[in-house]
Amino acid sequence: MSVYFDHNASSLPHPEVLDAMMPYLHDGAANASSLHSAGRSLIEPLIELERLGQKVIRLKTNNYGQVDLSDAQVTFQTESPKLLSVMLANSETGVLQPVHQLTGMVNRDNCLMHSDATQEKYRRAGTENVAMIVGPGKAAQIAALEIEHKRYYLEQLRTVFETRLLAIPGVVIFGRGADRLPDTTYFSMPYYHDETLLMELDKAGLALASGSACHSAATRASHVLEAMGVDEQLALNAVRLSLAMSNTLH
Repeated sequence: MSVYFDHNASSLPHPEVLDAMMPYLHDGAANASSLHSAGRSLIEPLIELERLGQKVIRLKTNNYGQVDLSDAQVTFQTESPKLLSVMLANSETGVLQPVHQLTGMVNRDNCLMHSDATQEKYRRAGTENVAMIVGPGKAAQIAALEIEHKRYYLEQLRTVFETRLLAIPGVVIFGRGADRLPDTTYFSMPYYHDETLLMELDKAGLALASGSACHSAATRASHVLEAMGVDEQLALNAVRLSLAMSNTLH
Protein backbone atom coordinates (compact mmCIF):
# COMPACT_ATOMS: atom_id res chain seq x y z
CA MET A 1 0.00 0.00 0.00
CA SER A 2 1.39 3.39 -1.00
CA VAL A 3 1.94 6.14 1.59
CA TYR A 4 0.77 9.46 0.18
CA PHE A 5 3.05 12.49 0.68
CA ASP A 6 1.73 14.92 -1.95
CA HIS A 7 -1.01 16.70 -0.01
CA ASN A 8 -0.04 20.18 -1.27
CA ALA A 9 -1.23 19.09 -4.73
CA SER A 10 -4.35 17.16 -3.74
CA SER A 11 -5.69 15.86 -0.45
CA LEU A 12 -8.86 14.27 0.89
CA PRO A 13 -11.25 16.73 2.59
CA HIS A 14 -12.07 16.47 6.28
CA PRO A 15 -15.06 14.08 6.83
CA GLU A 16 -17.07 16.91 8.45
CA VAL A 17 -16.47 19.10 5.39
CA LEU A 18 -17.86 16.36 3.16
CA ASP A 19 -20.88 16.02 5.43
CA ALA A 20 -21.55 19.75 5.14
CA MET A 21 -21.23 19.71 1.33
CA MET A 22 -23.21 16.57 0.53
CA PRO A 23 -26.74 18.10 0.86
CA TYR A 24 -25.86 20.60 -1.86
CA LEU A 25 -24.51 17.85 -4.10
CA HIS A 26 -27.38 15.40 -3.49
CA ASP A 27 -30.51 17.44 -2.89
CA GLY A 28 -30.57 20.01 -5.67
CA ALA A 29 -29.06 23.17 -7.09
CA ALA A 30 -28.78 26.60 -5.51
CA ASN A 31 -27.57 30.01 -6.62
CA ALA A 32 -25.71 31.91 -3.92
CA SER A 33 -25.93 35.13 -5.97
CA SER A 34 -29.71 35.16 -5.90
CA LEU A 35 -31.75 36.95 -3.22
CA HIS A 36 -33.66 33.75 -2.48
CA SER A 37 -30.62 31.63 -1.58
CA ALA A 38 -27.92 31.68 0.86
CA GLY A 39 -5.31 27.01 -13.25
CA ARG A 40 -3.19 29.31 -14.98
CA SER A 41 -0.33 30.55 -12.84
CA LEU A 42 0.12 34.26 -12.30
CA ILE A 43 3.26 34.38 -14.41
CA GLU A 44 1.47 33.85 -17.74
CA PRO A 45 -0.95 36.79 -17.29
CA LEU A 46 1.98 38.99 -16.31
CA ILE A 47 3.82 38.07 -19.48
CA GLU A 48 0.68 38.91 -21.45
CA LEU A 49 0.40 42.29 -19.70
CA GLU A 50 3.99 43.06 -20.65
CA ARG A 51 3.25 42.05 -24.24
CA LEU A 52 0.40 44.59 -24.22
CA GLY A 53 2.76 47.33 -23.07
CA GLN A 54 2.02 47.37 -19.34
CA LYS A 55 4.91 47.79 -16.92
CA VAL A 56 5.37 44.75 -14.67
CA ILE A 57 7.88 44.84 -11.80
CA ARG A 58 9.07 41.60 -10.27
CA LEU A 59 10.14 42.17 -6.68
CA LYS A 60 13.41 40.64 -5.55
CA THR A 61 13.42 37.76 -3.10
CA ASN A 62 15.83 36.59 -0.44
CA ASN A 63 17.47 33.15 -0.38
CA TYR A 64 14.35 31.70 1.25
CA GLY A 65 12.15 32.90 -1.62
CA GLN A 66 10.44 35.60 0.47
CA VAL A 67 9.82 39.06 -0.95
CA ASP A 68 12.69 41.40 -0.09
CA LEU A 69 10.90 44.07 1.95
CA SER A 70 13.64 46.66 1.34
CA ASP A 71 13.26 46.20 -2.41
CA ALA A 72 9.48 46.39 -2.08
CA GLN A 73 9.76 49.65 -0.10
CA VAL A 74 12.02 51.21 -2.74
CA THR A 75 9.64 50.07 -5.49
CA PHE A 76 6.66 51.69 -3.77
CA GLN A 77 8.60 54.92 -3.32
CA THR A 78 9.95 55.13 -6.87
CA GLU A 79 7.38 53.40 -9.05
CA SER A 80 4.00 54.05 -7.35
CA PRO A 81 2.53 50.70 -8.47
CA LYS A 82 -1.22 50.35 -8.92
CA LEU A 83 -1.44 46.64 -8.01
CA LEU A 84 0.61 44.27 -5.87
CA SER A 85 0.11 40.52 -6.33
CA VAL A 86 1.61 38.10 -3.80
CA MET A 87 0.78 34.57 -2.71
CA LEU A 88 0.38 33.76 0.99
CA ALA A 89 2.52 30.61 0.92
CA ASN A 90 4.58 29.01 -1.79
CA SER A 91 3.23 25.57 -2.67
CA GLU A 92 6.70 24.23 -3.52
CA THR A 93 8.74 25.28 -0.50
CA GLY A 94 5.96 26.04 1.98
CA VAL A 95 7.68 29.36 2.73
CA LEU A 96 5.30 32.09 3.94
CA GLN A 97 5.40 35.55 2.39
CA PRO A 98 5.45 38.72 4.57
CA VAL A 99 1.87 39.59 3.58
CA HIS A 100 1.20 41.62 6.72
CA GLN A 101 4.14 43.96 6.11
CA LEU A 102 3.30 44.26 2.40
CA THR A 103 -0.30 45.11 3.26
CA GLY A 104 0.99 48.05 5.30
CA MET A 105 2.91 49.34 2.29
CA VAL A 106 -0.14 48.94 0.05
CA ASN A 107 -2.37 50.84 2.47
CA ARG A 108 0.10 53.73 2.73
CA ASP A 109 0.48 54.08 -1.04
CA ASN A 110 -3.17 53.61 -2.07
CA CYS A 111 -2.30 50.53 -4.11
CA LEU A 112 -4.61 47.57 -4.73
CA MET A 113 -3.50 44.18 -3.40
CA HIS A 114 -4.18 40.75 -4.93
CA SER A 115 -3.52 37.57 -2.96
CA ASP A 116 -4.74 33.99 -2.89
CA ALA A 117 -5.35 34.51 0.83
CA THR A 118 -8.58 36.43 0.20
CA GLN A 119 -11.59 36.62 -2.16
CA GLU A 120 -13.31 39.87 -3.04
CA LYS A 121 -17.05 40.26 -3.73
CA TYR A 122 -17.97 40.88 -7.39
CA ARG A 123 -14.50 39.75 -8.55
CA ARG A 124 -15.58 36.28 -9.66
CA ALA A 125 -17.39 35.55 -12.92
CA GLY A 126 -20.32 33.13 -13.16
CA THR A 127 -22.70 31.52 -10.70
CA GLU A 128 -21.14 30.48 -7.41
CA ASN A 129 -20.71 26.80 -6.60
CA VAL A 130 -22.70 26.52 -3.36
CA ALA A 131 -21.14 23.23 -2.25
CA MET A 132 -17.71 24.75 -2.72
CA ILE A 133 -18.77 27.73 -0.60
CA VAL A 134 -20.16 25.58 2.20
CA GLY A 135 -17.11 23.28 2.17
CA PRO A 136 -14.43 25.94 2.77
CA GLY A 137 -16.69 27.56 5.35
CA LYS A 138 -16.90 24.32 7.30
CA ALA A 139 -13.17 23.75 6.81
CA ALA A 140 -12.50 27.20 8.28
CA GLN A 141 -14.61 26.36 11.33
CA ILE A 142 -12.70 23.12 11.87
CA ALA A 143 -9.37 24.86 11.31
CA ALA A 144 -10.18 27.48 13.96
CA LEU A 145 -10.77 24.70 16.49
CA GLU A 146 -7.95 22.37 15.50
CA ILE A 147 -5.24 24.52 13.92
CA GLU A 148 -2.81 24.58 16.85
CA HIS A 149 -3.08 20.82 17.38
CA LYS A 150 -2.59 20.18 13.66
CA ARG A 151 0.33 22.59 13.41
CA TYR A 152 2.09 20.91 16.33
CA TYR A 153 1.45 17.41 14.95
CA LEU A 154 2.62 18.23 11.43
CA GLU A 155 5.69 20.10 12.65
CA GLN A 156 6.67 17.05 14.72
CA LEU A 157 6.31 14.79 11.67
CA ARG A 158 8.28 17.19 9.50
CA THR A 159 11.04 17.54 12.10
CA VAL A 160 11.47 13.77 12.31
CA PHE A 161 11.55 13.46 8.52
CA GLU A 162 13.97 16.35 8.01
CA THR A 163 16.31 15.15 10.77
CA ARG A 164 16.58 11.76 9.08
CA LEU A 165 16.84 13.35 5.64
CA LEU A 166 19.72 15.61 6.64
CA ALA A 167 21.67 12.56 7.80
CA ILE A 168 22.06 11.72 4.09
CA PRO A 169 25.22 13.37 2.68
CA GLY A 170 24.61 16.28 0.32
CA VAL A 171 20.89 16.73 0.98
CA VAL A 172 19.62 20.32 0.82
CA ILE A 173 16.26 21.43 2.26
CA PHE A 174 15.00 24.60 0.59
CA GLY A 175 13.55 27.34 2.78
CA ARG A 176 14.77 25.70 5.98
CA GLY A 177 15.18 28.40 8.60
CA ALA A 178 12.37 30.58 7.21
CA ASP A 179 8.73 30.66 8.32
CA ARG A 180 7.14 27.76 6.45
CA LEU A 181 3.92 25.82 6.29
CA PRO A 182 4.26 23.02 8.85
CA ASP A 183 3.45 20.32 6.32
CA THR A 184 6.03 20.98 3.60
CA THR A 185 9.59 19.81 2.97
CA TYR A 186 11.18 20.69 -0.37
CA PHE A 187 14.56 19.03 -0.81
CA SER A 188 17.19 17.92 -3.28
CA MET A 189 19.78 15.17 -3.51
CA PRO A 190 22.63 16.28 -5.80
CA TYR A 191 23.25 12.78 -7.12
CA TYR A 192 19.60 11.92 -7.84
CA HIS A 193 17.52 13.41 -10.64
CA ASP A 194 14.01 14.14 -9.38
CA GLU A 195 12.29 11.66 -11.72
CA THR A 196 14.73 8.89 -10.80
CA LEU A 197 14.25 9.53 -7.09
CA LEU A 198 10.47 9.70 -7.43
CA MET A 199 10.40 6.36 -9.28
CA GLU A 200 12.59 4.74 -6.64
CA LEU A 201 10.38 6.12 -3.87
CA ASP A 202 7.28 4.96 -5.73
CA LYS A 203 8.71 1.43 -5.89
CA ALA A 204 9.16 1.65 -2.12
CA GLY A 205 5.51 2.66 -1.72
CA LEU A 206 6.04 6.38 -1.13
CA ALA A 207 4.23 8.98 -3.26
CA LEU A 208 6.01 12.36 -3.40
CA ALA A 209 6.04 15.11 -6.02
CA SER A 210 8.48 16.92 -8.27
CA GLY A 211 7.94 20.48 -7.05
CA SER A 212 4.45 21.98 -7.23
CA ALA A 213 1.63 20.54 -9.32
CA CYS A 214 2.23 23.45 -11.71
CA HIS A 215 5.70 22.12 -12.57
CA SER A 216 5.29 18.35 -12.33
CA ALA A 217 5.26 17.95 -16.12
CA ALA A 218 8.02 20.46 -16.80
CA THR A 219 11.63 19.57 -17.59
CA ARG A 220 13.11 22.93 -16.56
CA ALA A 221 13.99 23.94 -13.02
CA SER A 222 11.41 25.64 -10.84
CA HIS A 223 11.30 29.43 -11.28
CA VAL A 224 10.86 29.63 -7.49
CA LEU A 225 14.23 28.00 -6.90
CA GLU A 226 15.77 30.07 -9.67
CA ALA A 227 14.61 33.23 -7.88
CA MET A 228 16.14 31.88 -4.66
CA GLY A 229 19.52 31.59 -6.39
CA VAL A 230 19.63 27.79 -6.22
CA ASP A 231 22.09 26.01 -8.51
CA GLU A 232 20.30 24.80 -11.64
CA GLN A 233 21.28 21.13 -11.28
CA LEU A 234 20.28 21.12 -7.63
CA ALA A 235 16.97 22.75 -8.59
CA LEU A 236 16.33 20.12 -11.27
CA ASN A 237 16.67 17.42 -8.60
CA ALA A 238 14.11 19.03 -6.27
CA VAL A 239 11.42 16.83 -4.71
CA ARG A 240 8.57 17.92 -2.42
CA LEU A 241 7.01 16.06 0.47
CA SER A 242 3.77 17.47 1.87
CA LEU A 243 2.08 15.98 4.92
CA ALA A 244 -1.45 15.69 6.27
CA MET A 245 -3.05 14.47 9.49
CA SER A 246 -3.47 11.05 7.87
CA ASN A 247 0.32 10.58 7.87
CA THR A 248 1.98 9.07 10.93
CA LEU A 249 5.46 8.37 12.28
CA HIS A 250 4.95 4.73 11.33
